Amino acid sequence: MKKKRLVALWFAVLLSLSACGTPADTQQVSAPQEPSVQTSQPVAAPVEEPQKSNTYSDKLEIDFIDVGQADSILITNKGEAMLVDAGTNEAGTTVLAELENKGVSTLKYAVGTHPHEDHIGGLDDVINTLDVQNVLLPAVTNTTKTYASVLDAIEAKKVPTETPKAGNVYKIGDATATVLSCLDTDDLNNSSIVLKVQYGNTSVLLQGDAEAEAEQAILDSGANIDCDIIKLGHHGSNTSTSQAYLDAADPSCIAIISCGKDNSYGHPHQETLDKLSAAKLDVFRTDELGTIEVTSDGTNYTVSASGIDPITHVAGDKIARAKRQAAKEAAEKAAAEKAAAEKAAAEKAAADAAAKQKAQEEAAAQASQETKSQTVYVTKTGEKYHRDGCQYLRKSKIAISLDDAKAQGYTACSRCW
Repeated sequence: MKKKRLVALWFAVLLSLSACGTPADTQQVSAPQEPSVQTSQPVAAPVEEPQKSNTYSDKLEIDFIDVGQADSILITNKGEAMLVDAGTNEAGTTVLAELENKGVSTLKYAVGTHPHEDHIGGLDDVINTLDVQNVLLPAVTNTTKTYASVLDAIEAKKVPTETPKAGNVYKIGDATATVLSCLDTDDLNNSSIVLKVQYGNTSVLLQGDAEAEAEQAILDSGANIDCDIIKLGHHGSNTSTSQAYLDAADPSCIAIISCGKDNSYGHPHQETLDKLSAAKLDVFRTDELGTIEVTSDGTNYTVSASGIDPITHVAGDKIARAKRQAAKEAAEKAAAEKAAAEKAAAEKAAADAAAKQKAQEEAAAQASQETKSQTVYVTKTGEKYHRDGCQYLRKSKIAISLDDAKAQGYTACSRCW
């Protein structure tokens, strides 16, 4: 408990220093020095390094980075960027590589949604490596080395740090990120900074690990959480995405889940997937697709990932979702009816073939039986059996069954057979 209080005090001091700068009464004035004799060429004034600028697209881009059983989301627009979480300690290099690939060298905001290792683990790497202008953290603290490393990086780089409040709005280019929740609670998951990103008509909910408590607080606040895309809370756990919350958010067609392949938690839970299926949402998962990218021009948005064809929708169009769903259900019904008809036709053809085969076999059996019981004729001295009327039967004609004739060693007459 003592250690937790010390860390909390450390964080409070850090926030105070970031907000206020160094107090005037702590500045020291040097005693006057004797002028020194210059014995060498004057030292040139240091040249200030030009600030790096980001080079990515003017469209809104949101990358849900594949960091395994963790979260990391990059938001960029018009030369500005916000990073929401940075995965685990091991994922720091992955996140930095993704940012470098996107041409991001400066982050206007780095957000640690809550102090769990799978969300802030790589944040110290990001702060130590890039030009981070602001850090957003919830008021809660943690006693882990991971959390301490993040605070150390913030202090070393002297990055202004803020605890956001519900209703705060942060601009990323022409996009906005509105805070829906940032609870001061002992439950770290429910302390998550929940954001709604808006660009034109495109809106995306980013849930951190917010669970039922935080979701209910958002609903109680009356905040508008209607969206096109929802990034599910807590990696698709059944402790998040309550039915009431999902109904209020009413995503137009997309749900995104950040989780690790074959993770030990069983995320996403089947209960959650069933809710998404009932809501007619298309589900995109990092454990199946890797990094998932959403781009928007404000009117239309596109979801893409490796190995799938990009999917484009009209932003904010819930009617289009209903039409798409109706068309999808009609296509599925038509496909099912076609499959049933093809199955019935195949079964009928098989039945007809079997009936024909049976008839042929019965006819052959009957013919064979008739052949066996057929009457033939032999002569007293001959060795052949004949049909009635054969010229060799002029001298004698003895009736006998075909079976008996064959049994007695008679063979067929070559002329009448």
